[in-house]
Amino acid sequence: MSGQPPSLGVVASGIAHDLRGPVGVIVAVLHEIELSAGIASADLERLLEMARRSTRKLERTAATLDAIAQLEQPQLATVDLCPMLHAAVDRMRSLERRSELKLTLPDRTGTTRVQVAPSLFPHALEELVGWALRRNPSELRMEVQRPAEGNRVVVVVTVVGVNVLPASASPFQDPLGLARQLLEVQGAGLSIEVVAGSVVMEVSVPTAPQVAR
Repeated sequence: MSGQPPSLGVVASGIAHDLRGPVGVIVAVLHEIELSAGIASADLERLLEMARRSTRKLERTAATLDAIAQLEQPQLATVDLCPMLHAAVDRMRSLERRSELKLTLPDRTGTTRVQVAPSLFPHALEELVGWALRRNPSELRMEVQRPAEGNRVVVVVTVVGVNVLPASASPFQDPLGLARQLLEVQGAGLSIEVVAGSVVMEVSVPTAPQVAR
């Protein structure tokens, strides 16, 4: 899926598809509330939570639009990797309602410095984590590996209990394809394979340049 991003028509089609679902839910919830003046508090809270969740999905779609707009000229900066990993997992666990999922993550306060686009890299991580959570894994593991040579680190994401890869699709309709595009334009990379009954995703990330002393 490397090379030039898909045409604007393909991008627009994928985004429109993502928008229809949450917009429809919000409209239905508001209509239900309008028709039910005496609705029980528990039912009202259920409907409101549906609307909140759909609103969060709309926010994610807006973030996707922002990310796509920056594909041609990403702005790179030096950032801490581990806090971004935790933020991506926390955000997508909330969105996908998987708070009970077993997690194995690197230390949140780790000081691995990488060179990425701060507005694109977190979104790519969220696409990967969101895809994983929607497959109902028994556990999600993340590990940061530092090869002895080279100027890159590797984030290894293991989706335990999921052993099926998605069929090839348009990068902007497939979260893994979109993540790959977002990573490649900032000099990162993505490889995916099934190992011992689990999907393993490896994100290769450029490290921050060393400051001469």
